[in-house]
Amino acid sequence: LTGYYDNAAKHKTSSDQEKTLQDAVIKTIGSFANTLPVYQRSEVMLFIMGKIPVPGIYPALGSPNAGFEGSGMIQVMLLKSLLQVSERYESTNLLTALPSSFLEPLLSFTLMEEPEIRLLVLSILTSLIDRHHNAARLSDVSVTFDVSDLELKDDACCRQDNLFIRKVGKALSDPTLTSAPLELGLVSVQHAQRLYRHVYLACREESSGRSHYRALVTLLAVLGVELANEEVLVDLIRLVLALQELALSNQEGLSTFNRCGLHAVCATFLHLLSQLGPPPELQQHITQVIALRQKDAPHLLPDHVFSEEPRYGEQVSG
Repeated sequence: LTGYYDNAAKHKTSSDQEKTLQDAVIKTIGSFANTLPVYQRSEVMLFIMGKIPVPGIYPALGSPNAGFEGSGMIQVMLLKSLLQVSERYESTNLLTALPSSFLEPLLSFTLMEEPEIRLLVLSILTSLIDRHHNAARLSDVSVTFDVSDLELKDDACCRQDNLFIRKVGKALSDPTLTSAPLELGLVSVQHAQRLYRHVYLACREESSGRSHYRALVTLLAVLGVELANEEVLVDLIRLVLALQELALSNQEGLSTFNRCGLHAVCATFLHLLSQLGPPPELQQHITQVIALRQKDAPHLLPDHVFSEEPRYGEQVSG
């Protein structure tokens, strides 16, 4: 791969040639991983992650002359390979599926400008967290969704899941993270808090499209279903409130579509969350707000925002 992309920097290759190479590499890695036992698949994922040029953590692959374009192509191809392996990976707990050595470099890609890379990361995270295989049913979740359609787990969070939620990591020194809300933690960052913070930061990217917001809803929904305890629900509500504030802010330079998309994500996820155990008063409030939006502001709901031809109101509020 290194030799190929070093050469590609000197000689133009067609998009068809590039796609053929990527498809071959992805298929080969996926086929190889499928022959391995589960514990070795986790090693394959760590190996792939170690080969991806990660901004600010690992140097770019290849020679210094390969340039950003070569590194970008390698990032996309290896993330697609990682997604294919993650879709066939089975884990009994999140601490094993998302160790710090894997989670930290993966989350760094949520801060990249390239939309395809951010979308791949959301999909990989969802695949690894979705142990009860609800993601497919949650991919089309709306404000009328009924959680009785899901395979909800009956057992409490295991010890490893609790460690994932509560584990304290080192303080993040990246200055770009200091603008995240205080509610998401700024000093000692929990294992799961890193995930929440990077979700928030990724939502500040104006290049996000319908697929990103759909993938974000699915990720948040899978998190809520897989880690349905009081501590997690409170954290997820804080995250959603921070996203609503982001949508209402005039300082981030987000487009009308981005703001409507964030409102739709929040409404959809809160509707799902309200069925997982919050106080009846909160559930009633969420139902009332959604009913009002259906009547007066449908452009803030997923059925309109995620449609092929979304229509927006003159004002983005609520």
